[in-house]
Amino acid sequence: MMRRRTALLAFLLFSSVGCGADMSGTLDPSYSMGPAATDASRSADPREPDVETEAPGTETPAPERETPAPAPPPATEEPPARLPAGSVPSVLVGDWTGGEGAKTGEYLHIAGDGSYRRGRNGFEPFRGGVLVVRGQGLVAYDVDGSQQRAQWTCNESAGIEVLGLTFDDGSYYSYVRV
Repeated sequence: MMRRRTALLAFLLFSSVGCGADMSGTLDPSYSMGPAATDASRSADPREPDVETEAPGTETPAPERETPAPAPPPATEEPPARLPAGSVPSVLVGDWTGGEGAKTGEYLHIAGDGSYRRGRNGFEPFRGGVLVVRGQGLVAYDVDGSQQRAQWTCNESAGIEVLGLTFDDGSYYSYVRV
């Protein structure tokens, strides 16, 4: 413990030159090192309490730390994807229900302007954008900037209209008109 105190005193003496002192070694009276720095009974490491000076069973409260401010939001958000004008034949316009393969539980709404929404029944849509149809080919331009290509068919049997979509990745979705 004696070495620590000696090291602390040496540090305090030598660090005063050029740190609040003029070059002659006399301290600038306007500079204060504070009571903790001049107290020779304190530890040289400010993070390590000096156990000799604390009463048994007491703890020195930790200094309050400032919580860093949250990061500011981005200066500009990315603009939404620029979508082409939609174009669909009237046979596709309307509300459809179905899903992947023979599954059910999804809806597909196609508007006359080519805009569409797709989602799980009873929930907000998880896809949306515009459809551009040329012949039996269809391109879905999503608001997230992605595109999907598909071939479509629409058949009617016994008063039930069935819309089939076969996407380029091989997935197939079938819907019946609501």
